[in-house]
Amino acid sequence: MDFTAVDKPSSRASYVVKPDKTALGGSVIFRPAAVSGLAEGYPVPVG
Repeated sequence: MDFTAVDKPSSRASYVVKPDKTALGGSVIFRPAAVSGLAEGYPVPVG
C-alpha cells in the first residue's frame, strides 16, 4: 500500500478469503491478491 500520492488510491488489489474454523483468525486466503480490469482503468476523482 502506498499512501504518498493523494490523487491515487493506496491499493487497487483485493483478495478473497474463506472461513476456516481451524485457521488462526478464522479465515484463509482463497484467492491471492489481484487487480480487476475495472479497477485498473478507474479514473480516481480528485478534488
